[in-house]
Amino acid sequence: MTMQKVIPVDFRGDVIWAVDDDGAVFIAVKPIAERLGLSWGAQYRRLQRDAVLSKGISIMAIPSPGGAQDTVCLPLDFIPGFLFGLDERRVKPELREKVVAYKRECHRVLYDRFFGQGAEGQGPDEAPPFRRVLLPGHPDFSQAVRLVREARLTRGTEAALAIWRVIGLPWVPELEAAAATGRIGEPTDSVAQFAVDGIERAPGVSTPAAALWQAYSAFCTARGLENLGERSFLTRFASIGFAKRKSMGRSVYLNIRPVVAAGERAE
Repeated sequence: MTMQKVIPVDFRGDVIWAVDDDGAVFIAVKPIAERLGLSWGAQYRRLQRDAVLSKGISIMAIPSPGGAQDTVCLPLDFIPGFLFGLDERRVKPELREKVVAYKRECHRVLYDRFFGQGAEGQGPDEAPPFRRVLLPGHPDFSQAVRLVREARLTRGTEAALAIWRVIGLPWVPELEAAAATGRIGEPTDSVAQFAVDGIERAPGVSTPAAALWQAYSAFCTARGLENLGERSFLTRFASIGFAKRKSMGRSVYLNIRPVVAAGERAE
């Protein structure tokens, strides 16, 4: 049986309630909305409508003047999506700067509190340290990418870039160029799209690189994407970071396999 630990986190003099549930961190979002002068009813409906955030809703007990009280919480990874969905134009003028401060700084403070070593010594453009990085094949990877895409479409490139960093997606130099062109959250080529949408986790399964190349070719044909060729595909795919080993001189990828249409996979 696991124990939940309620932890207060200071942010600009406000107390943000966090719940550590056996290493998984959840943040109480109702008190944040109310503190910022936002209608909780409207914010809760927004969470329920959101295809990603709605999947993270949990009810947990936090302290209140009248004793422990159940409230809506979201996983820490989802907090950037919640914050960037707040509209400072819908609050009283005296609270607008506070809403902007929450959107700009709160997620970094929370991540540093639980996963980082503090932001000391970091420049504003450096990504904070994380306990883990989401790579394609991780069960949360596609959901994380969808969250970034939604942020780009609804809140712009800056919001998407911030979310990309804080939820642990891989950070590579090419993303600077993507940020400049507003393409954060979009796979930059057919190999990246295949990594996001064309493979799935399969614990215990080993897939030869040659089989992935064949699946990639079919994926490109089905979606009308540019096929970069076998050599380029194998080089790019290998750089993504999937676990692999050598078997009889050939590369074999571990715990992933191509996604196939329903009914095609052998029983």
